[in-house]
Amino acid sequence: MVTLQLDRELRIIFDKKAVFLDSSSSSDIACITHAHLDHWGGASGLVMMTDETFHILRARKVRINNHITSNYGEAVAPLENIRISSMNSGHMLGSCLFKIDTPSEEIVYTGDLNTVETILEKPAEAVEAKDLLIEATYGAPLYKFGPRECIYAQITKWIVRTLKDGFIPCFKVYTAGKAQEIIAIVNNLLNVDVILSPDVYKVSLVYKKTYPWMSFESINSINTNEIIRNGEFVYVTASMSARVFTPRRTKWAIATGWAVSTPFPQFDAAFPLSSHADFKGLVDYVEAVSPERVITTYGHSITFAKFLRNLGYKALALEEKQRVQL
Repeated sequence: MVTLQLDRELRIIFDKKAVFLDSSSSSDIACITHAHLDHWGGASGLVMMTDETFHILRARKVRINNHITSNYGEAVAPLENIRISSMNSGHMLGSCLFKIDTPSEEIVYTGDLNTVETILEKPAEAVEAKDLLIEATYGAPLYKFGPRECIYAQITKWIVRTLKDGFIPCFKVYTAGKAQEIIAIVNNLLNVDVILSPDVYKVSLVYKKTYPWMSFESINSINTNEIIRNGEFVYVTASMSARVFTPRRTKWAIATGWAVSTPFPQFDAAFPLSSHADFKGLVDYVEAVSPERVITTYGHSITFAKFLRNLGYKALALEEKQRVQL
């Protein structure tokens, strides 16, 4: 019997063996989908992740004692009668979804999912499975992001206008993933230098191994003082602070899917740029996988499960029923 269980952590229990999903407890094995720290938590047992995720976590000073690398398309058998494969989830560099095969079940766990192509990443792969365990961060009809190229155009126009007005355009974004997408937008669409806070810079060096065309400087670099004095530039950081540019004037922007529904009065601009699928993207992914059963979790999981049931799917939210036998 296979059981999905969510209390503090998410796990699949099979034949008294526990496969933890983006979770922190000591376990038989933990599957880490990507390098955002809220999906790490400090797993102490054997950890399965992609090589890129490993190096990004190391750049973020995460100590990993015991791990196995799972590259896209490869199947690993870390436990008896359990085979785990990883495929691209489209969320960030190295992010993956996991397909877990047992003698009785095949389960796909998406982790954080993005279903559209970005300037850096391909969209998530649709992997056929009997049971689909899918995130529902933006699983409500309100969340519609629109074409990504239009959001890129809005960001570019704001940068140009801000520079023209004599201000420094600054972005407060996630250290890993979103920051590098902003760098890529500037590198590809504008002839402007990019300066990074130290934490963003360390992660961006990992990205540069995959995307060698990326161009940026650390705020601590010897080259940066000249850029600040003489040139126009964009500043990317995870912490909202303008002290490094005193007395230069700054304007601040945030890039997040929550900009669709949440005002950000402390920022000069907010862009609905998300590394997650919007509502339609989630629905499209379920239809592409065509599972027998859908289990939704996180975010608007209850709303999304109800919508899927109206479409005829056998769906439930794990937040409603925290223990599900498959």
